[in-house]
Amino acid sequence: TEGPDYGVAVDLNASLTLTALEEQMVSQDSMSNVTVTGIVSAVCQSKGCWMNIKRADGSEMKVTFKDYALFMPKDIVGKEVAIHGVANRKE
Repeated sequence: TEGPDYGVAVDLNASLTLTALEEQMVSQDSMSNVTVTGIVSAVCQSKGCWMNIKRADGSEMKVTFKDYALFMPKDIVGKEVAIHGVANRKE
């Protein structure tokens, strides 16, 4: 089921799974204009200013919002989300 939108609307038909994104980023450090779907595993409980998306291996990818432009609901752990923006590989 679809939930509320925060920020820009996303095209789910053009979305990647987190695994597919990681496969595409093997040879590059960043991708822009990308939409990714995944399950939320944690949300900032102070303001909702970041969230983590669970990877297939159980680790997490951190999602932050440029200039604190968005705040997520604090109760979305376990929900599927679609996020759009820039993916950067950092270790």
